[in-house]
Amino acid sequence: MKKLTTTLCLTGALVMGFTTASSGQRFEAGTTYTYQQELPDTDTVQRLAIKVGENLRTYEATIYSGKYKYACRKGVILPSRKLTLVQCQPIDEFDADNILAGSDWLDDPEQTVAGTLYDPFRSIMVSSQEGYGNSAGEKRFYFKRDGNDPVPTVTAKPKVKTTTPRVKKDPLSQKLVTLKTLLKGGLITQKDYNTKRAAILKEMSGEKVNPIVRKLKQIQQLLDQKLITPADAKYKRRKILDGM
Repeated sequence: MKKLTTTLCLTGALVMGFTTASSGQRFEAGTTYTYQQELPDTDTVQRLAIKVGENLRTYEATIYSGKYKYACRKGVILPSRKLTLVQCQPIDEFDADNILAGSDWLDDPEQTVAGTLYDPFRSIMVSSQEGYGNSAGEKRFYFKRDGNDPVPTVTAKPKVKTTTPRVKKDPLSQKLVTLKTLLKGGLITQKDYNTKRAAILKEMSGEKVNPIVRKLKQIQQLLDQKLITPADAKYKRRKILDGM
């Protein structure tokens, strides 16, 4: 009898523990849930707010990155709480400088949100230096649920940019100018300068993969992984082709 009582107590404890763990992952329609960056590697604090729509079928995400705030398009919640990939407002270049570490730099201001309600992620396109060449790819920032679910706030507003029209400068030429400034200021060595300059010149010569081809391949990859719907893929392809 004592053995039976002990077994029942252990079973009850396991059931209660499972219920408690599961309850922390429940989601209700019309509720906003907040997340924090799971793997912080910079000083910038990143937060993500997701408002669940009616019948748990849609969602709206908002990114809070340091002092910057970005709204995202409405997305669909698929079975298993999977989130369809949604487009967000373009990332500010200064924000990108704050969250990117190492040799990564922003390749495209476009940013997206996807994943699941359990572990959503923010995605941007970056370029990295590998040896004497460059490679472009996706950088993901994963988030986890904030237990208290407070609605994040922006503590400081970004500076308002002037609306005076400016002639768009070649980004690769600007990189060379910046690189020269860093060398003159003693912030990098001559070896660093030579290596990076060679990589930029190689990119300017056209040896880098066509960005349009790369973006279209990325869309197809996301579609194959069922992270976006065929309608989303068609919209993104049309947007890229219209911009050619």
